[in-house]
Amino acid sequence: MVSGTLALKNGYYYAVLSYQDAAGKRHQKWVSTGLPQKGNKRRAEQELIRIRSEFEIPPAAGELNSNMLFADYLDQWLEVVRARIKPATFGSYQGMVKSTIGPYRLHLPQQQFFSRQHLLPNYSSLCGCISVSKYRSLECLTTLI
Repeated sequence: MVSGTLALKNGYYYAVLSYQDAAGKRHQKWVSTGLPQKGNKRRAEQELIRIRSEFEIPPAAGELNSNMLFADYLDQWLEVVRARIKPATFGSYQGMVKSTIGPYRLHLPQQQFFSRQHLLPNYSSLCGCISVSKYRSLECLTTLI
């Protein structure tokens, strides 16, 4: 949630937006309304409402989000699950990601790959003809995501 107030700075109204990031740390963003102080308080309040409604909290660096490439998502996913799985299993997953997906570097945003039924047809059409074993490895990996 984003809260906001109006502030005066050098005779102009600014919208001061306050929000918390994913880690819970508070941040402030100052956005100029471009309106001078004299006679523009109501317009500045309307502008504040518009700015608050359009503002999106920026994603943190390294945070998993829906605009990253699928291969980058899998690399970060591997680091997340590393502590929860056995080293041999991690090595197997890492090998599948590096050998099956890594060489092709799927340049489609991850938001197009929400489920297995979306991923597998896109993968085979992008990569042309892949071997049956690579396709099965990919199918196995996508059940875990």
